Order: sequence, then C-alpha cells, then structure tokens
Amino acid sequence: RTLLLALGAVLLVGCQRAPSFSIGGAYFPAWLLFALASVVPTLLLRWLFIRIGIDDVLRFRPVVCCSILLMFCLAALFIFFAR
Repeated sequence: RTLLLALGAVLLVGCQRAPSFSIGGAYFPAWLLFALASVVPTLLLRWLFIRIGIDDVLRFRPVVCCSILLMFCLAALFIFFAR
C-alpha cells in the first residue's frame, strides 16, 4: 500500500504547475487550447495532401490526421512553454 501511494505521488508531481489560461473567469488547460488551435494547420496540411495527390495513397487517414494534429499541438506547447 505504501509503495502504491509513493508511486502515485511520483506520478502526480508534474500536475502541480500545469500551464493554463483564464478565459471568462474559467481556467482552461493549455493543451486543450493548443489542440483546438492545431485543427486549422491540420486542415491546411490535409488540403495540401489532397492537392498533391498524397491523400489517395494514405491507408489510415484518420490516424494520420490525428497524428498530424498531435504533432502541431505538441510542437506549439514545446515552443511556448519550454524553458
């Protein structure tokens, strides 16, 4: 039981200073706002894939689009919150 409690404490250490934004009096986590903002570049990249013809040969389009969205979100988080 003590080991599980110590493990839980170690895993929750990173949650004490999560970046957030105050919008209308409510605090939103930064990853949520960056994920919403990452939709636009993802759609632009997909449009470029369609224009070039790459979209036709993609086997798992939803996985590729979600991965691109995640890539943009994590890159923005790293750029804005890295020390």
